Amino acid sequence: MTVSLGGISLSDHLVLDGIETAKHVAMSARRTLGGRMVIQVGATLTGGRELTLSGKNHFTLNQINAIKELEKLGQSVQLIHPRGTFVVFVTETPVTPTVSYVDPEGNDWYSGSIILQEG
Repeated sequence: MTVSLGGISLSDHLVLDGIETAKHVAMSARRTLGGRMVIQVGATLTGGRELTLSGKNHFTLNQINAIKELEKLGQSVQLIHPRGTFVVFVTETPVTPTVSYVDPEGNDWYSGSIILQEG
């Protein structure tokens, strides 16, 4: 099955993390003026999880540039992965080139992650 993010085809070997570790309830903790801790628990979350799509040497410069454009737009896009289909926002793309070049080409390989927020 192909992995795609907002219509951009990506490597089938990308790992999707955050499905099992995401919080399922909205919770906040803060102190009152008197110093007492107040914990508020909200409704069960159906979205809002932080998901991470990561891989080593599985992104090209062209893919990273296209994903950064999605990040700039700030619009929700569809993530299709063998683990499921999600509606997400791209929040961050921390990647590094496999080999640094003075003038990188579009098919140079990158490693890192795409951090997503489920909508």
